[in-house]
Amino acid sequence: MAFGSLTDAFTILANEETFIDKDLLYVAAGLLVVLALVFSFLGMRNKDFPSSGQLKIVVGLFAFLVLVTGFGAIQTARFEQSERRAENQEAAKEAEEQNVENQQSLDESGAGEAADAGSGTGATPEAPAEGQPAGGEPQSSTGGAGGGAVDVEAGRTLFTDTGCSGCHTLSDAGSTGEVGPNLDEVVPQMDAQEVETSIVDPGAKVEQGFPDGTMPTTYGDQLDEQQIQTLVDYLISVTQQG
Repeated sequence: MAFGSLTDAFTILANEETFIDKDLLYVAAGLLVVLALVFSFLGMRNKDFPSSGQLKIVVGLFAFLVLVTGFGAIQTARFEQSERRAENQEAAKEAEEQNVENQQSLDESGAGEAADAGSGTGATPEAPAEGQPAGGEPQSSTGGAGGGAVDVEAGRTLFTDTGCSGCHTLSDAGSTGEVGPNLDEVVPQMDAQEVETSIVDPGAKVEQGFPDGTMPTTYGDQLDEQQIQTLVDYLISVTQQG
């Protein structure tokens, strides 16, 4: 009967979701220290202590307290690890949901632009001035990784609309997310190919201190090549040192 109850107790404790109150661990550890001091004192005062019967009780009590304290400490550590995993998974889920919403917004915006382009009045567009892009509006002049100009505004919009600002810190975008690495610190240490890989295949190289699987792996499908290039050029441009 007692053995069955003890087995059930260990079965419950074996589940890492089971929370062990830290106060109970402190009490068990305290009792262990107090008993050690008491029995040491009695042993020094009484040469006949402990007797054979007392020794069995002492050993059994010490063994029980050591087992409870050790197992409880291990279980507490496992429970805390389980909670951290759950928090990381929840953060990844929220980031994925935000990414889906942002993609829907991008799709709707793209559909609206396509509709506007198809409903023109038939007027012939004016030829762009020398040194001005065909769209009629000047782009930012910083050179990009692809050899052209960097459209900082378009890059910043992509960074925000795709949900990057919710997970990363980037001074130019005014974002302070801490779910992922600080881009002001890590991007200057990367080349254009590494930045692109971190966007389309984030699991290829995981920044130290951040769990794998937190960043969505769908950007390579949701963004076209031009959008990815714009985002890469933008990140490199606004994080250049000096």
